[in-house]
Amino acid sequence: MDKSLGRNHWLVLALIGGLVLTFVAVGLAAAEPSADAAKGKELFAAKLCANCHGQNAEGGFGPTLAGTQRTLAQVTAKARAKVGNMPGFSEAQVSDAEIADIVDFLKSTPAPATRGTYAFSTKEGDPAGQVIFVENGCAACHRIPPSVAGTRLDAAQEITQVRTPRARMPSFTAAQISDADVTTVNEWLRSMPAPAAAPKPQPPAETKPQAPVAPSQPAPTTLPRTGDAPENLLRLLVILGGLGLAAGLVIKMLAAQRA
Repeated sequence: MDKSLGRNHWLVLALIGGLVLTFVAVGLAAAEPSADAAKGKELFAAKLCANCHGQNAEGGFGPTLAGTQRTLAQVTAKARAKVGNMPGFSEAQVSDAEIADIVDFLKSTPAPATRGTYAFSTKEGDPAGQVIFVENGCAACHRIPPSVAGTRLDAAQEITQVRTPRARMPSFTAAQISDADVTTVNEWLRSMPAPAAAPKPQPPAETKPQAPVAPSQPAPTTLPRTGDAPENLLRLLVILGGLGLAAGLVIKMLAAQRA
């Protein structure tokens, strides 16, 4: 009887240990940020990644990223570093959570049969500033003719902007583009007229007010993500089911001992 009781105690402890591990696993799953491929595609464009790597990550000035096998940690490190032609993005420009969504988009996008092409090239006789501008990927964001033509920045200010940019522009080291090359680009930009300003939008025509219409609730367009109510309910049901199973086994063992 003592040996049987000892075995039952070990079984109870094993069941309790299994439930504890279940709770830990559920907690870790809830703590991990969920990735969203659809949101990642939007961020890929909004954070300017698509300008160099193509709208569908098929490649262009930068390499193909669609179907990447790199881990989230590797992509995050690459986005923060400044290596080769790849500029660096700060946490304020693109957060780790946003990179996770972008990586989910990249992994869910099939790699193309052929790499995309860079839309800009140079030819003999082009100004030196234009050649540097194109070959360093500046044209991927600023286009040709450049949107920053006629800049009012002088060379020193241009260098500061390239090294420690504001807003969404990534930063470049002197190893990627030298101060002398930035100065040459600045001189080329200042030699051109500024692009014509876009026409101001016209005010809408006056219309007679209409009776307000009660807004309808749109149907959901996406499945619930981690942390949404349905998933929390499922997690609770799993936990309650495990507790019920453990309690049933304990009751059964106690009843067998008394018989």
